[in-house]
Amino acid sequence: MTVRREVRARDGGAVAVMAFFFIIVMGAFVGLIINVGFMMDSRAELQNASDSAALAAAGSLDGTNAGLTEARTQAELYSSAHTVGADVVKISQADDVIFGKWHFKSTECKFGGGSDCFEPLPGPPDPLDVTAVRVLNGRDGGNHNDPLKTWFAFFLEQRKTEVDSSAIAVGHGTGVVDCALPFVIDAACIDQPICDGGKTQTYVGVASNDKNDNMGFVNLSGGVASNSKIREQIEKGCDGYSVIDEGKFQNGADLNKQIRDALLKRVCTEGAEQAIAVTDIAGGTCLKAKYNQSGPIVTFIKVRILQVTNEQGKAQVCSSGGVSLQGGTGMKRSLKFEILCDAPAGSGGGRPLGPANRLRLVR
Repeated sequence: MTVRREVRARDGGAVAVMAFFFIIVMGAFVGLIINVGFMMDSRAELQNASDSAALAAAGSLDGTNAGLTEARTQAELYSSAHTVGADVVKISQADDVIFGKWHFKSTECKFGGGSDCFEPLPGPPDPLDVTAVRVLNGRDGGNHNDPLKTWFAFFLEQRKTEVDSSAIAVGHGTGVVDCALPFVIDAACIDQPICDGGKTQTYVGVASNDKNDNMGFVNLSGGVASNSKIREQIEKGCDGYSVIDEGKFQNGADLNKQIRDALLKRVCTEGAEQAIAVTDIAGGTCLKAKYNQSGPIVTFIKVRILQVTNEQGKAQVCSSGGVSLQGGTGMKRSLKFEILCDAPAGSGGGRPLGPANRLRLVR
């Protein structure tokens, strides 16, 4: 009997030990399931907030510093309209709203870890370069919401866990236009201090040769910028083109009579306020731009056409009777216009509206 009691005692002790370890394992397993569920819920709530904030921020971009300020404000406003758990989602305008440029071509996606299409721009960025916004948030402390408290922390030996999210939106970039004239100037030719002051900059685009031009042609549908295509796009107005990320340029030496006549007809019919493209090929010096190559379309600006001069340097302008010749500045084959710095290029910013440019999330 004594032997049997000892065996039973040993068996009972073993069962107790096994039961203890079973409770520990099951507790950890249950805790893991519950915590993973809370993490997934929090991640979804944070992602909804960052998606909304990124879209709101991208929709505020218009190629001006005021647009960047408004983008930060909208990102924080839309973030705070969401909750994670029972708390309002918190972000920092300074640290969590990141401006950059989105590259649609996979061959250009070399940022971040080497394959990211979002190119962060060092601050303060030139507002004309910004075409995308990344918004960050999280339950990781600091400027964000507090980390998640874990359930069954005794079993998991971890009292808190962190989760975060981010979103990138593009589409309203810098001066969305429904259509534009097929002319291009370099960003280096825009007097940014004048624009930041909300004033207008008078500009004379000279079409002479590829070494002296400060203006060129651009095929807004992406093909070769031939004279016939440029004239066709001037005559068609808003129909039939959509610029994505890059255009083919031509130097403006062929600002010939046919192109000038088409331009004047459009200006006299639609009005002097038009949009033109801006590139970034000059390396910061206006006259170093060579408009006989392909290059990026970084933005569109709104201009007011003042004069178009012919081969003799006389200005062709609109008058009540149609097109008339008046005294010019002596610059042959030139286009004189005002850059309307205080006016967005179009209804919301970006590029001509096409399938790849509409306001949207890209990640």
